[in-house]
Amino acid sequence: MIFRNRLVSIQLGVGFILGLMTSMGWLRGQPPELRVQEVLAGEALGNVHAMQWDGDGRVWFLGHSAGEAWLSTSERRPDDTLKRPEMFAKGLKPAKTFVCCQGGVLLPQGTETLWLGHGEEREVRFLGWSEEPHKVPHSWHRGLNGMLSGLSGNELYQMSQDGRHVRPVATCQEKRFTALALREDGQWLLAHTDTAFPLALASHGGTVTLPAFEGAGTLSPIHSLYLNTATAFPLTDSLLFAGTAQGLWSVQLSWDDLPPDSTGWVSLYHPPKGWIVRQTLLSPAGKLWCLESHATRGYSRLVALHWHPSRLVAIPVLDGMDACFAALREAPFPWRQHAQDRLVASADREAWIPKLQDSLFDPHIDANGFDSQALHALWILQQWGCISGEHPESLTVVAQALRHPSPSVRRTAMLLYPSDLLADLADDLAPVEDDDVYVVRDALLAMSKAPPSDALGKQILARLQAQRWILRSPSLRELATNAAIQHASGFLAATAEEALPADLESPRFRTLLSHVWAAFSAEADRETLAIMKNAIRAATEPELASFLLNPT
Repeated sequence: MIFRNRLVSIQLGVGFILGLMTSMGWLRGQPPELRVQEVLAGEALGNVHAMQWDGDGRVWFLGHSAGEAWLSTSERRPDDTLKRPEMFAKGLKPAKTFVCCQGGVLLPQGTETLWLGHGEEREVRFLGWSEEPHKVPHSWHRGLNGMLSGLSGNELYQMSQDGRHVRPVATCQEKRFTALALREDGQWLLAHTDTAFPLALASHGGTVTLPAFEGAGTLSPIHSLYLNTATAFPLTDSLLFAGTAQGLWSVQLSWDDLPPDSTGWVSLYHPPKGWIVRQTLLSPAGKLWCLESHATRGYSRLVALHWHPSRLVAIPVLDGMDACFAALREAPFPWRQHAQDRLVASADREAWIPKLQDSLFDPHIDANGFDSQALHALWILQQWGCISGEHPESLTVVAQALRHPSPSVRRTAMLLYPSDLLADLADDLAPVEDDDVYVVRDALLAMSKAPPSDALGKQILARLQAQRWILRSPSLRELATNAAIQHASGFLAATAEEALPADLESPRFRTLLSHVWAAFSAEADRETLAIMKNAIRAATEPELASFLLNPT
């Protein structure tokens, strides 16, 4: 009897300890040092679908009630909790996303996009997020170029500069996109419903989609993505946070590999049963705020995740242009974007252009390889219309930014440089020796959009010789083919003049060359075609000339 009582006591003790460990997340992979704090829930929050910070440090909530959408706002207390939200607007059409910008809120309303000011102002800012009413965006992000990106079904859209129409950027064939995150250098990270490869990258420069990330199959479906592109979040070195029905996960991505390596996902947090992480934001105190929804309850809840000790992150006060300029380097991303907006709207542009130009020559690169102030400076100059032939000083600065130590600055400078002037840089185009795959990709993309130039054609061949791994990537090889076709005359002339390395005589290069020759011969007049044939026959590689001129 004594032994039986002791056994029961041991079982109860072990059960209690296991239960305690499970509740604290230790047995589910949740870090034991994680602290979970409920910020808002119940009627105080309501049934919320999305949340955003604005430039004044307020939180905005978009929710639904009785078939209508509403917006509410809340202010943050010193202890990083929120006051009870106050209703801002009722009676709106159902929507799943919004953005804080232009001194107010942009909200999709059917085929219109409504702007709501902080007073009673309401104005339709642009029509037609999509010409098809059923293509309602469910995830909006605003890039540093001021343009909106959004998801609808299996398509990623981007708003035009004038805000009057959108264009498809990437599709996922039969798979539906579920979440979107936008890097500061303009690359989209997309989640979709593929159970094996739920993440993929796309570029703001075109419709190029790189190979999917591997190793995240257990996370599908992903409901939200949050990129920690600034070092303001001090609690982990993870770059990506993914919200799923299983909770919040993090991973340290490698952006330099092709395809990138995203193995090593870490489980950070498991919500109570029935709750799903829908959105994640960084709070001013360095906490991760998770917006959660429940399958059956009629309200959402907002929880804060933090580790001990945490480092406070102060919200910058954007009360002047000097403060906004300083925030471009020091503040977390949402407030840097608001600071950029205020600088773009500044009436005193002439005084700020030299300061923005100087910032491109004063690198401050964070742990993730970003120079945030330089990136913002490029986009501000672009939105002011300074990156053009009418502003030679700014154009020279952007050209020199092609040698910036941060890859994201180099690729942004390449994409913003006017395509009709790109041939002027052909002789000393810095990225020809750049090994960053995304800089190379966007350089090829930029050259494919430039007017035909013999100098750029030679530059493309030189790039293939210097970076032979381009031919081993199907997406990069396609870009190189398009760029070479655009500048076919110079590319073929350079091919005829060069003694090509053996690996450039591979089937991949021969296929690329045959596409370029076919495009050139279809467009060239008889005299030009005869001159090019003679040049190729005189090439140092007769076998290659025979392949081109006698493809059969």
